[in-house]
Amino acid sequence: MKGNRVNHPKKYPVGRKRWLEPERKAYMKEYYQKNKDKLRKKHVERMRERYHIDPEFRMKRLENRKRWGERNKEHITEYRRMNVLYTNGGRIRVKKRKFQGFCELCSKTIEKKPFWHHWDDEHPEKGLWLCGKCHWLAESVEYDPNQELLNKYKHLKEGM
Repeated sequence: MKGNRVNHPKKYPVGRKRWLEPERKAYMKEYYQKNKDKLRKKHVERMRERYHIDPEFRMKRLENRKRWGERNKEHITEYRRMNVLYTNGGRIRVKKRKFQGFCELCSKTIEKKPFWHHWDDEHPEKGLWLCGKCHWLAESVEYDPNQELLNKYKHLKEGM
């Protein structure tokens, strides 16, 4: 094997594999630990470039992502529950408190879909986990500061 990395006549003495020596391995490990962020950034840049250039690579990545999503639906649902807030204006990334499994207003156990009710748009991380009924109630109280709906309800109730 003349002329390859293993037995290159100019760089390495015959038969020595320098990059496999323990000192070389230790050096490479140390180099990687020191420059981990820089090496990862370079890797990400290369992958992005390849993704945009190579259509076959792009299709393979999209298929893998789709498969991962199908296998990890529960993980994705839980991540979105804890980190995404859906509002009228779209989605906001928010770090919510951990969901305890019950409505914080009526203490009813929530099986299906808990609602995150926040009242301050500048601080959406401050909020309550509510069941559907309590969330509807909280929204109606929130957007009816003069209690017009409550007064109308009482008037209609008395009229019956």
